[in-house]
Amino acid sequence: MKTFDVEVTREGKWWMFAIPELNALGQAKRLKDIESEVISLAAAWENIDEANILVNINIPELDDVRNPWRELDLEEQAAKVSNCLKH
Repeated sequence: MKTFDVEVTREGKWWMFAIPELNALGQAKRLKDIESEVISLAAAWENIDEANILVNINIPELDDVRNPWRELDLEEQAAKVSNCLKH
């Protein structure tokens, strides 16, 4: 099994991805298509079966959106634990 790390950014109507290990770039119209596009590209470049490829996708733009929600979730969990300890 071979794993590829992928960096994804939004450019206009396209999701652009970079596979640093292969020094390769690609694009997809929909975010959900990134993984299959990466697998197809990596399989062709490395001459390996698509079933033997795993993809780690990193989307820094979404981290900016998700981080505040994660913080709120952690605060809520801490409050629940604190409340349980009081009773």
